[in-house]
Amino acid sequence: AVGGTGERAAHGGRRPPFRSSPRVSSPSRRPARLRAATGAVFLVAGLGIGAWAACLPSLKRAFALSDAELGLALFGFAAGAMLTMPFVGRVVMRLGSAPLSIAAAGGFALFLGLAPQAPDLLWLTLVVAAAGACFGTLDVAMNTHATLVERAWGRMIMSSFHALFSIGNLAGAGLAGFALAHGLEAAQGLPIAAAVIAAILLA
Repeated sequence: AVGGTGERAAHGGRRPPFRSSPRVSSPSRRPARLRAATGAVFLVAGLGIGAWAACLPSLKRAFALSDAELGLALFGFAAGAMLTMPFVGRVVMRLGSAPLSIAAAGGFALFLGLAPQAPDLLWLTLVVAAAGACFGTLDVAMNTHATLVERAWGRMIMSSFHALFSIGNLAGAGLAGFALAHGLEAAQGLPIAAAVIAAILLA
């Protein structure tokens, strides 16, 4: 049951910060704006990952990194995500999946933009780890929110959100590659990608 009493009982007497929306079969009642907003978050998540991957060779040159040192920085991203993801479910229950998705996406964009400004490998690894932590949080929160939107929509639409992530990934890599081919470096390309992500999130 989705009623208040049933919800509170299912969560230890506390009302959860988001409700499981009822199934909606009428197309006129489907939450189109919720679907569009959720899709936009998946899009910017993919865009950030695509831009980050395309800018890695430029970052390697800018910091004069060896393959091992670049691997260390990349390990920071994975470590940040792995350390964060197991705890995101609890945070979602306290803050709600939508606010946490927006906050995590904003943090991801921020640290992507800051990565090229790091003064040395240690700081680069720490900034990249923070970006990974934000992305890990975003991954769990946005997928949690997508399940609620899918339930409200009344049809299986999860694949459309994942498709938007892939489209964002392709767009981010393509745009960053185009910028790099025309003389920009990661120090300019990643902050531009971060600004685009922030603009989409604000919209």
